[in-house]
Amino acid sequence: KPKYEIRWQIIQPAEGNNYICIDPTQLPYNDNWEFPRANLQFGKTLGAGAFGKVMEATAIGLGNVDSAVRVAVKMLKSSAHTDEVEALMSELKILSHLGNHKNIVNLLGACTHGGPILVITEYCRYGDLLNFLRKKAEIMNEIFSASLEEQSSTSSDYKNMATEQTYMKRYYFSRLDI
Repeated sequence: KPKYEIRWQIIQPAEGNNYICIDPTQLPYNDNWEFPRANLQFGKTLGAGAFGKVMEATAIGLGNVDSAVRVAVKMLKSSAHTDEVEALMSELKILSHLGNHKNIVNLLGACTHGGPILVITEYCRYGDLLNFLRKKAEIMNEIFSASLEEQSSTSSDYKNMATEQTYMKRYYFSRLDI
């Protein structure tokens, strides 16, 4: 079985221009991120890897009491080892310290008590970035290929027109000579 290693490092400025590395396993977890497990209604699996999976879910009462928000929930597989649990918890701690940003998938909540760790994040309706870019690349390649085919037929049309014009000029001048 592959072993998971924690490779995250948070670098913070210290006095002057020196930086210090912080071990994410040593970061504190803020219980204000806790969300009731009972308020999650799970849907389909969005993706899976060697250690865990991400599921679509509806979070009831996230933000407003009456709200139902579509979210993504990251969790470990039941066969997860202590290292993987520690790694997911480190990811949760890092996300909780980052805060919200428009260019990242933001943390919305977590379930760390009374069962396996669940990390609740924003739902990305277009999927993950890598597959989104791959799909867009396929579409762009199709458009580019069609454009090239159109250009090649257009340029051959221009060549044909030029040849026809040359023929017509010769024909016209030869008729004027008669």
